[in-house]
Amino acid sequence: MHILTGTTCKLTEKKPNFNYKCKDIKWGKNLKVSISNLYIDLKKNELQTNLVYLNFVVFFVLSLAAFYYSYYLFVRSYNNDFVLFRLPLLVFVAGTILLGYSFNPLLRYIRDRNDLKGKKKELDQLLELYRVDFSIDVDYEKDAHGNKTFHYDLKVF
Repeated sequence: MHILTGTTCKLTEKKPNFNYKCKDIKWGKNLKVSISNLYIDLKKNELQTNLVYLNFVVFFVLSLAAFYYSYYLFVRSYNNDFVLFRLPLLVFVAGTILLGYSFNPLLRYIRDRNDLKGKKKELDQLLELYRVDFSIDVDYEKDAHGNKTFHYDLKVF
């Protein structure tokens, strides 16, 4: 896609002259790179699942505890000293911050997972249109510092 000339075919450098699919398509190495990158990203997202949900539960429970404690302090200090009256507000703000720490990673994870599923669906539809099939096996190994190195075995038919 070019701003001045519009959509052009990379093979012929002309405007596409087909309606549904190109008869001269050449996949090259880009197909394998696209498939492998997508499936590695899917694997990374899958590996985050337990950690994201654990993070959500821990911070959500902490925020609920902060809200409860804020209410408790508010009731205890209602007719007392004005200095103690500020403490429930600070605890409530801390609970709100903890609530953000619980929901932000979860929402980011869900958004990323949905984006990756959409990309996978688009890729599957495109490859089905051209009757291209593949099999991929993605695996990883951790080094001494916990860094993951991903390996894949991809076969395109």
